[in-house]
Amino acid sequence: MRLTRNSMLEVLDSEFIKLARIKSVPEWRVVWIHALRIAAVVPLT
Repeated sequence: MRLTRNSMLEVLDSEFIKLARIKSVPEWRVVWIHALRIAAVVPLT
């Protein structure tokens, strides 16, 4: 859980997430589709 949380916080601070928010992508989509997919790599490895 800690790895996932830290990875998620790091991804949510990245530039492409900020760009998605600027483009008015819904927040659930930013978190579930964009961020969680990238953040899930760290705990799986």
